[in-house]
Amino acid sequence: MKCVPRIRKAYGVVVGVLLLGMGARASSAVADMQGRGWSWKRIPRLTIGCSTNQFTTSQDGNPVSVTFEVTARGGLAPVVVSASPASTSFFAVGETTVIAIASSADGQSTSCTFLVTVTPPLALSSIPNQTVTSSTGDSVPVVFPLPIVSGGIPPYSAVTCDPESGALFPIGTTTDSCRVSDSESPSVTALSTFSITVAPESGSLTVTWNPNVPSDNVSDYQILYGTSTGQYVASLDTGISTTGTLASLTKGVTYYIAVRAFNGLWSDSSSEVTSTP
Repeated sequence: MKCVPRIRKAYGVVVGVLLLGMGARASSAVADMQGRGWSWKRIPRLTIGCSTNQFTTSQDGNPVSVTFEVTARGGLAPVVVSASPASTSFFAVGETTVIAIASSADGQSTSCTFLVTVTPPLALSSIPNQTVTSSTGDSVPVVFPLPIVSGGIPPYSAVTCDPESGALFPIGTTTDSCRVSDSESPSVTALSTFSITVAPESGSLTVTWNPNVPSDNVSDYQILYGTSTGQYVASLDTGISTTGTLASLTKGVTYYIAVRAFNGLWSDSSSEVTSTP
């Protein structure tokens, strides 16, 4: 009598998940058995794409909203992507690290980080007002330090001033303005203004004259002077003294000088003399 083995057929579906390590790549596999043989379905490795580092400026120094994008590829759907702080959050002035995480239904998880930098408004440091003297009364070159740039988004343009440092400045006060632009889109420009005063180098003249006779009853003498003949734009009272010193005069400039006396009424002015301090 021959023994015949009995073969039992298998019905139904067997499902398994197999994680295969292939170097740096990892994948998931789903197998099913239908009659004979196995079929495999590979699930790609989950990857995350972080935003590049973000730079922006707060024009008033307060926190600003920053928008960015984080993407993910691979994994078994659904894939959930989150970031902390989230896109459109308000970021304070300074540097903040954003942590982004992606996770998929097959248990994969990955993360990345990037920086959000918020800078204060673009600004130029102040330049002190400048005062120089001219020994001849002519324009003189004035050299001043350039202001320092802060805030905004670098790189910056070159700092320019108008008039520029080293230019000739005339007698009097000139307003100078310096400016710089940053790489913000659209570009932002900062200004710094200051004054440059060129004063003529001062000199002095001492004037002496003969007194009036006592019967004139003079109670005051007055020196009249100016830089044009007969045009006396300034004066100095000396009381009954017959000498007086004219101060804060421009060196190298000719002055026209006369004297008059007062005894209740002003006398006519004396003959005019000229002198240069």
